[in-house]
Amino acid sequence: MLKGCKRNIIMVKDTGSPYFDSAYFVLKCDLPASGRDTDIIAEAKRMIDCASSEEIRAVTAPPKKSSLSATAWLAASSLTLLFVCAALLVFIIF
Repeated sequence: MLKGCKRNIIMVKDTGSPYFDSAYFVLKCDLPASGRDTDIIAEAKRMIDCASSEEIRAVTAPPKKSSLSATAWLAASSLTLLFVCAALLVFIIF
């Protein structure tokens, strides 16, 4: 929640980037008033150029691994079946 803060947003429609059509920048509330416009524009251009460069790669989440491997699942299910059979035998005998 924001209190007592007016958010200023800069929208860049033509980024010149082959990857981005437009960019939105949300400005901090506590920016100094002097020299603000030129610094903001220069920083926005720098960020767009950096994000458009080949050095930036898309980050993808690694594939989820199950907590147990197939062998562990087989061993756990075999032990469970063994205990259930043993419990039934004890129940039938006594």
